Amino acid sequence: MKRLRSQGGQLTIEAILIMTVLTSLSIFASRYIKSNELLASVVEGPWRPLQGMIENGVWMSGDKAKAKHPSQKERHSSNEGEVISP
Repeated sequence: MKRLRSQGGQLTIEAILIMTVLTSLSIFASRYIKSNELLASVVEGPWRPLQGMIENGVWMSGDKAKAKHPSQKERHSSNEGEVISP
């Protein structure tokens, strides 16, 4: 009868319960983050204008900045000066 009333295994049982709850919460949180692509939106949002600046030299998203690439005709510079007529 004395062994049934002792509290010897209670700490072990409570530790297992707490680990189970924490593991369940972490699995739920990771699935939620993956399904809603929260991390992707945090990274990709600020990256888009930066990508345009790195690739094309303008602060626009990568898709819009392709038309403003320095090799496009409208942005070329000329080595010739302006012709001034006398």
